[in-house]
Amino acid sequence: AKADLSGRFGDRWKRLDNKSQNFLVSGRAIFYQLAAARQMIDYSSVCVVVSKAVEGELKRRLFSDFCRYMEERLPLAEHGSQWPSGLCQYKDGKGYVLRASEQLTLGSIAYLCHFKPDSRLSEAARNRNLYWLSQYGRDRLFRNLASEEEIWRLLWEIGRFADSVASNYRNPAAHSAFFGYQKAVEFFA
Repeated sequence: AKADLSGRFGDRWKRLDNKSQNFLVSGRAIFYQLAAARQMIDYSSVCVVVSKAVEGELKRRLFSDFCRYMEERLPLAEHGSQWPSGLCQYKDGKGYVLRASEQLTLGSIAYLCHFKPDSRLSEAARNRNLYWLSQYGRDRLFRNLASEEEIWRLLWEIGRFADSVASNYRNPAAHSAFFGYQKAVEFFA
């Protein structure tokens, strides 16, 4: 399973966190074992394990790095009200604190990337979120892109991808759906 995946990923395999690599290898190994049985078996466990790798990589690259980026520019302790709302929250008596890592899921990444705009936010908060996301995208994620439009398209695409994985695979697999062989193949693709 590891040889197959590292071959498919090429040099990008080394850029993945060790946990993500292990989740992917586990998911692929489970897939091979279930496929070898040649029976009508539920492949939900494959989707759940592999989606943990997707979620972990997006958390690491978006949430954790975005928080470091903001801390370099506006330290949270002094400027929390100016941070994007998806990264921090106000706690009575403690001021602004980072959101717990567990709060950032595949579903919330869609909001962080503005694939799903948060209607509960004021226009000023939405504009602040969009400004900092754009700056982060330009400075850290997509440094070689000159076009603001291209940066927004890629951020939107990341949000769309996270939402699709959560809505079509992870959530149904974790809660109620039966995933057959073809659905697992589709998910790996």
